[in-house]
Amino acid sequence: MANLPEEHKNDSNCLDRVIKVQVQDAEKPKDFYINYFDAPGIRTGNFKEDTMLLDGLKKYVYIEFEESKGARDMCLKNHDVKDNIVSVCMATGKEQAFYYNVISVHGLDFSDNENLRLTKDI
Repeated sequence: MANLPEEHKNDSNCLDRVIKVQVQDAEKPKDFYINYFDAPGIRTGNFKEDTMLLDGLKKYVYIEFEESKGARDMCLKNHDVKDNIVSVCMATGKEQAFYYNVISVHGLDFSDNENLRLTKDI
């Protein structure tokens, strides 16, 4: 838990508020997931849009809820693959450390080594 940001280090409920959503299509924009999880019939609580992380490499979306009940209830809901949601579960402690310490880069084509080399300096 040492890798969590300062505002979450003493928050014992922090790990109970982040869900991991496995998606079918990693190219959907962030707004797609905001609209989906905020829709009537799906919404289970308030989530923090500004902390949403799209992991396009592993096809996961991490979403932090304001309360653990909202996160747990979202995991219990049935989601349909036609809505691009394969599965929803609570994020593990290891994923939490990763979630708070990742830089998300979108739009670059890493098929050539030049773009990859340029991002190493970030």
